[in-house]
Amino acid sequence: MAAKLKADTNGAIRYVNPAFTEKTGYLSSELIGKNPRILRSGETTREEYAALWKALSTGDTWRGIFHNRKKNGDLFWEMASISPVKQRNGAISHYVSVQEDITALKNAEERILHMTNHDTLGHNARDLVLKETTTLLPRQALILRSKPTIILSNGHY
Repeated sequence: MAAKLKADTNGAIRYVNPAFTEKTGYLSSELIGKNPRILRSGETTREEYAALWKALSTGDTWRGIFHNRKKNGDLFWEMASISPVKQRNGAISHYVSVQEDITALKNAEERILHMTNHDTLGHNARDLVLKETTTLLPRQALILRSKPTIILSNGHY
């Protein structure tokens, strides 16, 4: 299940789904009112955050990858899609984010790169690289092509 977050225009978290709390280790009560930067690992550059906010402030959806930190300090990778939600008058009322944990994918990618650069096993290593690549790349492509789902409600969560 994808993790979901709703934040107001100041960036304060207003809602997280159970998948979000399970993934991060935070209780929803620990997140409500906080900024999502509570998850920052320090590895995303200022330029990347500037591009994110530029897209959102102009009404566009931003898609990208974060290397974030759980409550217990463990790092995890997630692919995120963040969309502004607009009122009838065009004003942005809040943001909705949908994230998919891609830690296993990134770890496999790291193993593949290591195997291709340190091939001491000959064909066996290349066969394993091919198997890992053909298994994981379609999943990553599917995630990158997916569009965020916006669920309109009366605001009761």
